Amino acid sequence: MKAIFTYIILFLPLVVFSIEFKVIEGQATIQNKKTNLVVIFSGQTVLEVNEFIIKAEEALEFSSTNRNDQIRILVNSQDSALIQGNLYANSPLTIECKGNLAVDKEAKIQGSERVSLISSTSEILGSVEVKNGEIEILAQQIDLTGAHVSVADELNAGSIYIGKSNFTKRTASKVRIDSNSFLCASSLIEGNGGTVIIWSEDQTDFSGKIESRGGSLKGNGGLVEVSSKTNLICQGSIDRRAPCGAAGLLLLDPEADIIIQNSGIQSGSFGMGPPFNYTPSSASNIILIGPGPGTLLEYLDQGDVTIQTSYIGPTGPLGGRITLTDNMVYSSPYNLTLLANGENLVIQAQLENRGEGAIALEAPNGSIQISPSTGKEATVLAGGGVSISNVGGDVLLQGGAGVGEKVIIGDNAPLPPTGSFSMTDVTGNLIIQAGTNEDTSASILSQAGTITIEVGGDITMSSGPASSSEVCICGVPGNAINISCGGDLIMEKGVNNAADYMLIGNETFDPITLNIGGMFRMVGDVGFGGPVLATYGNITAAIGTDIYWESSPSAKTVIFGQTSAHFTIGGTAQLINPEIISNDFEILP
Repeated sequence: MKAIFTYIILFLPLVVFSIEFKVIEGQATIQNKKTNLVVIFSGQTVLEVNEFIIKAEEALEFSSTNRNDQIRILVNSQDSALIQGNLYANSPLTIECKGNLAVDKEAKIQGSERVSLISSTSEILGSVEVKNGEIEILAQQIDLTGAHVSVADELNAGSIYIGKSNFTKRTASKVRIDSNSFLCASSLIEGNGGTVIIWSEDQTDFSGKIESRGGSLKGNGGLVEVSSKTNLICQGSIDRRAPCGAAGLLLLDPEADIIIQNSGIQSGSFGMGPPFNYTPSSASNIILIGPGPGTLLEYLDQGDVTIQTSYIGPTGPLGGRITLTDNMVYSSPYNLTLLANGENLVIQAQLENRGEGAIALEAPNGSIQISPSTGKEATVLAGGGVSISNVGGDVLLQGGAGVGEKVIIGDNAPLPPTGSFSMTDVTGNLIIQAGTNEDTSASILSQAGTITIEVGGDITMSSGPASSSEVCICGVPGNAINISCGGDLIMEKGVNNAADYMLIGNETFDPITLNIGGMFRMVGDVGFGGPVLATYGNITAAIGTDIYWESSPSAKTVIFGQTSAHFTIGGTAQLINPEIISNDFEILP
């Protein structure tokens, strides 16, 4: 049956409700309880209203006896919908406004299961609460100033979506959340923290406080995402800890470039009210290292962090790059993931977790470059291990031109490391290149676990012309080394004199396994160092085509597999004075 249409205007001696409802779908009746207006409804009820204003002394309640019922309010006026008093609903509530939706400072919206606030623009200064439910705030432009938004509960917490819907494809253009706003999705006693998603197409400016904590007696921390398709400012507090469980994850996920550095912040102008116009001064997003509130080091004190860009195109201001420009040395039990979906991921300084957490680097559409900027070391070290994976291009480890500008990646001291090093699913080449000055080595080191390297292209290792400019893939006791590549393995200096060695090896009886799709070439150039493949244990190698090993008078090519050194080749072997030390050496076709 077509919806029943009812117009109701109530005039009370003390409180005047000037709201005129029209029932579009479902059934609804109105009850006046002195200072309150109660709408009793059933089914999937839709009410239409031209003007929606709840004054400071007023309270509006939507009540249903069936938890499956839902109430939806359509505000037709282009003028602002204004909530200054209290609004309650015991079933899912949706308010849709064509104009601005304003929730005043003293106002309170309290719902059940879900509250959706949908408008053209939105100003939230008051409180929105749904215990263990969902809250959606959707508008083209959203401004939270001193707002309190909560889906916390004694047991499992709920979800908060600001600027992005869990049910539709609607997204915000701009979101601003000031330093006095609080978003809470915590489990208070037993249960997991909830989900908080903040998203915009053009600009997210977050300076507030988010909590998504696990329960005090049981439960894990929740998921928090603070993102923008274009420009992201994130300098608020984000707590995902869990006293009796695993801490939650923070995802920072803009599409534009990210620069991780010690100072500065994305600048621009962002208005305080509608239309909240923002003009950024840079296409890059800046994430502050810290220490201090609202910085990356604080976030890593409270749970895992993933920093991710999205892929826009091969060039341009939205290339989706991630660049670390300043030293970031910290101690955390939590993991850091840098995922550049655009062109490249670049590490130009020290990235070191001296705690138990791990570091993961990914660049599915580009390359990873670890090379120091002037006067720095470029390191990626973590007690919980380092992984490089899902790389669409090359991985380049390259020492610098200045003294001490070296590259080291792997697990880490001073704490006894517990992780390992892995490089897998790399489409391109691995290039390990020392610098041109003293102490500009390039090294992959592991002090605890296995070293695993799997690349689709070539592996090239080249030492430098000065002292302490070696290149190596090295382990210590307990470290097997497994290397696989689709192309050639080349250990050769080339045109410059090699002053130091190129090493794949360890100082123990742990095995070395090579699976090379192409040629294995080792050439000792003029100088004091040469290529070395060494272990006290077993070397097992499958070479797809040829072996070429050559020593020079002062730079020997060394094969040291004390227990055994077995090579299977698909082509020919040319040996020019290599030094072979092994109790059981053989090359088989």
